[in-house]
Amino acid sequence: MLRPLVSDCAWLMPVAASVFAAALMVGTGLATARPPALAQTTIRFDEGDEIGRFVRENVTAGGPVGAPVVASGGTGELTYSLSGADAASFSINVKTGQILVGLDTALDYESGKTMYRLVVNATDQSRQTAGTDVSVVVEDINEPPEFDAGAISIESYEIKENTPADTNIGNRISAADPEGDEVSYAL
Repeated sequence: MLRPLVSDCAWLMPVAASVFAAALMVGTGLATARPPALAQTTIRFDEGDEIGRFVRENVTAGGPVGAPVVASGGTGELTYSLSGADAASFSINVKTGQILVGLDTALDYESGKTMYRLVVNATDQSRQTAGTDVSVVVEDINEPPEFDAGAISIESYEIKENTPADTNIGNRISAADPEGDEVSYAL
């Protein structure tokens, strides 16, 4: 005896339609597929967990501070940022890791601030982050003496003939050395 299969197989039709629709969407590019998972590796700084950088005093805003701080590993491209006690005094190139002197920072060895402490952070595309401590040391440079602008005036002096040597002929002109060295004068 033959029986009709329609009543027993009623569930086959919706399943077949769903499979057909899914195949159609994939074939037309309308399906939304998840991107393949990227393998994660640990982010490591090439120079380790504590790094030193040197910068000469009087480097202007935007000037480089030593070599870039470079990290590797992680998932995808790394981006760099700064944090730490003195982060506001500097900026960083987010693509290269190059530390730069901040816009409002005047590096002056004689001011007494000769070391800055930063943390350079590297973040990958999966938002994994690693950081390294960076000590920025300001190097002293020998700066030339500076004249006291208030004591300099352009005047004409009248000197009598046969005036003895070492006679004062006008206002004293003075200069000071930023490092405190002795200043000598010559004409």
